[in-house]
Amino acid sequence: MESDYVPIACLLHEQFEYAVLKRAWLELVWRDEMGLEVHGKVLPTDVYTQAGAEYLQGVTESDERVKVRLDLIGEARWSDSGEALEGWDRQACRKPDGQE
Repeated sequence: MESDYVPIACLLHEQFEYAVLKRAWLELVWRDEMGLEVHGKVLPTDVYTQAGAEYLQGVTESDERVKVRLDLIGEARWSDSGEALEGWDRQACRKPDGQE
């Protein structure tokens, strides 16, 4: 099965993995599977590949489990400093194909 996943920069991928290892909270803005924009503070627990796409798994402040496709993340900041992840230059979340 072919995926519409668009790989992210290696530097960003490594920073998501670093956040998992350091148990560092991130402030994220992403598009969900319905194309809706979601804002939240997430504690990443895993970064993995599934069906040709890469995902960040984590837990929100309200203890909700989330699974976010990496190419649908429009903004990522370290919660403790408010600084964007290094190399971040995305202007907006990418919507899933077929959605405007």
